[in-house]
Amino acid sequence: LFEWLNRLEISIGIIGISLIAIPNQGLADNPFKNIRLSPAFETYLVLTDVNVRAKPLTKSRRIGRLRKNERVSAVGKAEKTEWIAVKKGQKKLGFVEHDANEIYNNLLQLVKKISKKIKYTDNIFLSITNQRETFVIFDAVSGKPLNNAIVWQCRRGQEICDNINKSKKNVNLIKSKTGLTLDTYFPASKLLHFLQSKPDIRDKLKKGSALFGTIDTYLIYRLTNQKSYTTDFTNASRTLFFNINSLQWSKELLKIFNLNLKKLPEVRESSSIFGYTDINGILKKPIAIAGVIGDSQSSIFANQCFNIGNSKITI
Repeated sequence: LFEWLNRLEISIGIIGISLIAIPNQGLADNPFKNIRLSPAFETYLVLTDVNVRAKPLTKSRRIGRLRKNERVSAVGKAEKTEWIAVKKGQKKLGFVEHDANEIYNNLLQLVKKISKKIKYTDNIFLSITNQRETFVIFDAVSGKPLNNAIVWQCRRGQEICDNINKSKKNVNLIKSKTGLTLDTYFPASKLLHFLQSKPDIRDKLKKGSALFGTIDTYLIYRLTNQKSYTTDFTNASRTLFFNINSLQWSKELLKIFNLNLKKLPEVRESSSIFGYTDINGILKKPIAIAGVIGDSQSSIFANQCFNIGNSKITI
């Protein structure tokens, strides 16, 4: 298994103590030739039991039914992959958005395609691995988005970052608390830029009637019928307002970006249970959402990078 993982780009789902890994295409001896993995900038959602796996993305939504490999229990083989493209919007140069409703609805369509083939077992659950910096503002009551998803590629917050960069104190504080270099790649500056032109949404976030979330949080909230407002550490750590030392949201960092959010998602370990869902009534019974992790971290794990100095490169 690890020989495969070290050679290939991997997207993973964790099942109990088992690992489902799908190698990328490109090798003549690849036994998973029917799997078309996405480029690195796409986001994955994985519906998983020892027999099932589905994946929706920010650029496209994909879903595949997996069957446990009898010879190597750690590897799942996908019988079929379904996918639906997601339209990308660009209002002007440097602005990149996706329709957040489309992301959710495409997921439902894809689950329907495999719903009759899902085998319900005691350990069936849904896992999510996503591109971490894309975010959505959504209604606290309905879970429906109040704006398009603002994508990691979007550069709308550059001027805000340039202004903050003038303060060495703030730059050093951001670095020490987040481990990140100040950049509009991360949500904080783009969120502020968006709210500067949307005072109604800004007020809703301040009151708690609207919520901020990366794609994992948004999907979990809708899939659980607004019962679970959660994320994992790998996603929270990429916002620029999460303290990776205390493992808590930082009021100090939020203040630097002039962000006033009454609520932020509860941050849990990736292996936690994040809630339960029947995926809008498509499944016969609710299943757990468990195993939530950012795409880069999931790939590092799959490539067995467990020691200091180990690295993984996406080309």
